[in-house]
Amino acid sequence: MAKVPDYTARAIDKYHAKFDRIAASLPKGYKQIIAENIGMSVNQYVNKLVHADLIKRGLLPAANENDINNNSDFDGEDMPFS
Repeated sequence: MAKVPDYTARAIDKYHAKFDRIAASLPKGYKQIIAENIGMSVNQYVNKLVHADLIKRGLLPAANENDINNNSDFDGEDMPFS
């Protein structure tokens, strides 16, 4: 296997530095339920829920009226990580 060039490794590290990584354990079957019924990955769903909760608590500014009302059809399109 070829060695990854230094500039590629630096670019990957720079990209990874933009995110906080967490690991979550969910009961068996939740991943499938989320994918089939909500139409998102677990990562997208958790990001959406955390983002909406932080807005609701006033810890992040609301980007639009949907955010302010915490509307259930908020799709996460205005989230910075979408």
